[in-house]
Parts: sequence; structure tokens; C-alpha cells
Amino acid sequence: MTNKGGLSFIEALRLQLRPEKLLGVHGQEIDHGISNGKWMESVIQKMVNPQKIPPVKPDDTFKAELREYQQKGVNWLYFLHSLQFGACLADDMGMGKTVEVLAFLHILKSELHRTGSPHKASLLIVPASLIFNWSYEIQRFSPDIRFSVAHPSANTAQNAPEKTHNSPDDFDLVITTYAMAQRYEWLQSYSWNYIILDEAQAIKNPGTKQARAVKKLTARNRIIMTGTPIENRLSDLWSLFDFLNPGLLVSCQRYSVISKESSRLRNLRFLPAVEMTFLD
Repeated sequence: MTNKGGLSFIEALRLQLRPEKLLGVHGQEIDHGISNGKWMESVIQKMVNPQKIPPVKPDDTFKAELREYQQKGVNWLYFLHSLQFGACLADDMGMGKTVEVLAFLHILKSELHRTGSPHKASLLIVPASLIFNWSYEIQRFSPDIRFSVAHPSANTAQNAPEKTHNSPDDFDLVITTYAMAQRYEWLQSYSWNYIILDEAQAIKNPGTKQARAVKKLTARNRIIMTGTPIENRLSDLWSLFDFLNPGLLVSCQRYSVISKESSRLRNLRFLPAVEMTFLD
């Protein structure tokens, strides 16, 4: 969803937050008295009041029965998808984040089939210990999703595009690990539909080789899944949202200063949309 004939949602946010960067002029030269139009106001109202987001459900071939809170999570993912805005799914451990993401991917696949839009595979990056769980959940709940596991220890590793010389386009989803995302060049050279990180706190430190490698991957949009978006300090959030929506936040150094000055998360002053994701 974009403002017809105008800016996308993320472009509009960038203009409001950091106009000097988008317009290529100094901050003092800009009239900051910007008001939101009707479209932008309607989007913000849905962010502040998620119950206003229209429901979107997978078709009957999806095998799981979504609980009420899981359906709200799917609605939220699809809403941010319509805005081309990265999403953080931060339900507690054991609440079914995997099923929510599979329902979302199932909806995208059905939509693609219905509209005939060009196909691009998505990339799921997980700890090695979760490969089997994801494979099992896909086969159980969304067997229509064509997936491949790109990891040498996986039973289906022979089906990886690198092994068969197939394109990732032959799959809906490629599953790999944080370590393999750094090693397989074909993962780095492909432009993905979505990049999805499970246990996304693995990139909470922006200075690590692992975090830098993951952030270099290209995609139309991104999702992170984590039951612990804040593990030790508020600055853990910066790296996660820098992955989701690159260039939208203040610098890591400035964010660190803000987080140290604030004793409560609700006092952070970066993005209403970002605040809502974690504080709703």
C-alpha cells in the first residue's frame, strides 16, 4: 500500500524523520512544519489501533487452525507487507511464531498464484538446531510451500540449489543457518522476496561478522522473529531494526546515547511505528 502517485510509507517516514538525508539539503534549510495527509493518517491510525487492520486469512489448504492472537499476528505481518515495511514478530517462546509466519507465506504464495506476479524465493535463516522443526512444521501445516534446506548436515541438503544447479526461483523458501549465510555465495548474490530471521537476537551486536553478513543480503522486505528482542540492554534493538528497515533510525552511536539516558522503553524518541511494535 502506497500513497497513490506519491511516497511509500517508509519514504514518508524517512522524510519526516531525516528530511535532510532524503532531500540532500541541510536541516536548517527545511520547513519542518510537515502535516500528514489522509492516507498517512489512516496508516498511523491502524498502527496505533491494530484492531482496525482488515483480517487476512490463508485458504483451506493451510492445515493449522490459527488462535485469535496468531490471526492478529498474521494480520499485522500482512499489513506491514502492504507498506513494504519490515516486521518484528516478538511473541513469547512457545506461542506459535512459526505457524504465524507460515500462514503469512502461504497467503503470499496464494496471492502470487492468483495475480500471476513474478516469483521470487524467500530466505529463512535459523540456528542449526531449528532446521528440523521448521521442515516438520512446513510439511505439517503448509505442504504447498516448496522448500529446500541449504546446510551440509541436513537430510535434504542435496536439494539445495547449489547442489542441483537449480535457481532459488524453483522454491518458495530456502532454509539456511547464520553460519551458512556467510559461506554460500549464491545466497548472497540472489535478491530474495523476504529474508526471515528466527532467533533474530543472533544479530543484536551490529559489529559482529555474522550481523554484517546478514545485513548485506538483499530482499524486498524482511521479518525478524524473537521472543527476546531485548536481552541485556536497550541498544539490542538498534541492530534488529537496522536490519528490518535500513537507514531509518538514527546512528547506532546516537541510539546508544538515547537508550542510556532513558530508564524506560516508552521514553525512547525514535519512531512511533517502532515503539508500537514492541509496546502494543
